[in-house]
Amino acid sequence: MGEGLLGSKNVVVAGHLCVDIIPEIPSATEGNTFFELLQPGHLIEVGNAVFSTGGAAANTGISMHLLDNNVSIVAMVGDDMLGQAAIELIGKHDKQLRDHILVNSETSSSYTIILDPPEIDRMFLHNPGANNLFNGDDLPVDLIQGADLFHFGYPQLMKQFIIDGGKNLSAMYRGIKGSGSTTSLDVTFPDPSSEAGKADWIKIFEETLPFVDIFCPSIEEILFMLQPDRFESMSENGNILEQLTPELLIGISEKLLKMGVKIVLIKLGDKGLFLNVCEQEKLSGFGKANFEKLSEWAGIRLWTSSYKANVVGTTGAGDASIAGFLTSILHGMSPFEALNFAAGVGACNVEAFDALGGIQSFADTRYRIMSGWEKNPMNLSDVGWKLESKHNIWYQVID
Repeated sequence: MGEGLLGSKNVVVAGHLCVDIIPEIPSATEGNTFFELLQPGHLIEVGNAVFSTGGAAANTGISMHLLDNNVSIVAMVGDDMLGQAAIELIGKHDKQLRDHILVNSETSSSYTIILDPPEIDRMFLHNPGANNLFNGDDLPVDLIQGADLFHFGYPQLMKQFIIDGGKNLSAMYRGIKGSGSTTSLDVTFPDPSSEAGKADWIKIFEETLPFVDIFCPSIEEILFMLQPDRFESMSENGNILEQLTPELLIGISEKLLKMGVKIVLIKLGDKGLFLNVCEQEKLSGFGKANFEKLSEWAGIRLWTSSYKANVVGTTGAGDASIAGFLTSILHGMSPFEALNFAAGVGACNVEAFDALGGIQSFADTRYRIMSGWEKNPMNLSDVGWKLESKHNIWYQVID
């Protein structure tokens, strides 16, 4: 692992890896929406395409590298042009980052075509490719044993972690937690008609989350997996992000804490980030990423709005926020500082068209936050929450 700002902290980021192809889609003209233009037989002229790595392994892993962490990325590609391109793109950031990318000649590489029209949520055309063959047994034992922090992303797009009730996912986390590492998990929204979309995620989480220290889903993802009827009802009523309440977020996060995870970070898109942490006695066994200020996290519930940003693209914004959050833990920040740093990295991300172009160094990101970076307005005083003015974060007062 390369020497970064933190020096002694080693991070392994594993999981889903693909090549993203992102055409630049101009604003619709003459009053037509993108969907009205997207008709069979029609040609829509687009701009240049961004060709980059995607998936949690690349997005979160490289973002953490750019934030000056010591990172190793473990993922799988096929022995084809896309796989070669993925390895080359990762190596451009640091040659050592490609050292643990596995090449499997029996499959093709994964790719995603991302349609990201202005003012419309993204759409994805995805081929999982080599990700369907990757399993926990592919993780280098010596690398895992030396990891202070292990992060894994997107099991929904990796077949080996879905089959047999997700037993491979829980087995992987049980083994890694047994090595003493602090563990983190990210998920993604599955195709509802796929095997992952129909899986019993409540059971999978019940088996896996006791070995996960940090869980970082988006509100849409976790609602779909834990409360599908509520997800469907809220979706029918419009944008889920416009219907968020503290009660909803507390209820979902408390359910996850009861399943065994210690820290829940819920991504809320342009509505910010929500944090809920277990009680002090359950924070024991946090692993090698334990730090002095961890006791300040116990039992806390926070909600921060997003920082104001010049939004160019949202690809990888959630992965970037997670990278910022995990980095803040490795730096031993307070929960208020950590939430702001995560929000700041996410806001930097959306100021570039691709997933990585907006990510700045740890020092530059911290400087921007501490220099009075303005947040989008939010007021929770009418529901009994209070504002911590120094960091401009709302917190619940618990009697």
